[in-house]
Amino acid sequence: MLIDIPAEEVSNFLQVLKKELPYSLFAINYIETCNKWKQKNDQLEISLLYTESSMKTGVFVGILKSGCNGISATFYAFDNYSNDLEISLQKVPIHWSNVTRFEGIVGKHTQIAEKLISDYGIEMESFLLTIVSLPKEDALKLEVTCPDRVEFAPLNDQHANEIHNLWGLKYDYSVDALKYSIRYNNEAAYGVFCKTSGELLSRCIRSHTGFLGALQTVKSAQNKGYAKLLLKYIAKRLAEKDILPCGFIEDDNFASLHVFRSLGFKDMCKMKNYTAHKNDTHSCKMIN
Repeated sequence: MLIDIPAEEVSNFLQVLKKELPYSLFAINYIETCNKWKQKNDQLEISLLYTESSMKTGVFVGILKSGCNGISATFYAFDNYSNDLEISLQKVPIHWSNVTRFEGIVGKHTQIAEKLISDYGIEMESFLLTIVSLPKEDALKLEVTCPDRVEFAPLNDQHANEIHNLWGLKYDYSVDALKYSIRYNNEAAYGVFCKTSGELLSRCIRSHTGFLGALQTVKSAQNKGYAKLLLKYIAKRLAEKDILPCGFIEDDNFASLHVFRSLGFKDMCKMKNYTAHKNDTHSCKMIN
């Protein structure tokens, strides 16, 4: 039976999951980040679930309703325990037909995701992603020098609409979800701003998954190195807070992959996201 991971067991379970790094990295970051969000706002509809035998099997299911269009889900289990995961997924307290995104699905579990999609008649498309990370000791050595004409500043709720309009995502990621990322992962929600006009030139956030994304520069300021500068700044900030800088990037986003790799981020593993077609998504209420 699936139950909420008890607060006092979160740290122990994360340690257990580390034995299958890097493949368990998505699950680890997801649990750490969403657990922190729930502590900051207990009204958020986030479920972090495991079973009484998960310390052995690694079975984990994450469900996010707040701030997304529909329901977002992820899941994981250790090698040789996929059958335990499938049994657990039959007992999840949601109807799978309402899921609009499966995220961070490792290769050994893609068949499970695709069977759920098929069995419940969900129209979804899949995207291959690369997980990259930078050792904290390397991030701490990064030298960050900001040109006189620009400055680093934190993002706020007012930037969410602007970011959403510019973000060329192939799947739905709501404005509300961006607001949550800006509020609750504020250690990594920063932008490069023009000192004279105050214009947001380049920005990056760390989502509910615990991975950096939404790294983009406005057209008028491209080819000036602002995205790389900002990523360097945020990676160092995360390392100073003892957080491993990680990115989760679609394989055809060559520009972002190049920026991450140019700073020393290394490819860790591949994963898939499955996203419902836009006409299948549902609205979801924002919780302040």
